[in-house]
Amino acid sequence: MAFIKNNSYILLIFVICISATLIGTYKLAKEQAYTEVTITEGDTLWGLASLYASDNMTKEQWIREVITMNDLSDTTIIKGDTLRMPVEEVNLPYIEKHQMAGIGQ
Repeated sequence: MAFIKNNSYILLIFVICISATLIGTYKLAKEQAYTEVTITEGDTLWGLASLYASDNMTKEQWIREVITMNDLSDTTIIKGDTLRMPVEEVNLPYIEKHQMAGIGQ
């Protein structure tokens, strides 16, 4: 107990490090995956929603998200613009180690 009293700064540094790690992990978990697409002739947000919207998001929700992510004032998109579009995150399963065939094996 005397060690903690005499070295309380070590405990403080430890708590700060753990807190920073937890905050960073929380922020990373909240980041949404996205892809960037260059708009071509004839593209519409509704058509892009048909291609990119995930099963857990309606097309209307997906379009609102694209408008928010790209700071658009309305649903008008222009040929040549690059838009960020939300995509469903892929959670990869545990990857097992595989031994590669080689000489002498």
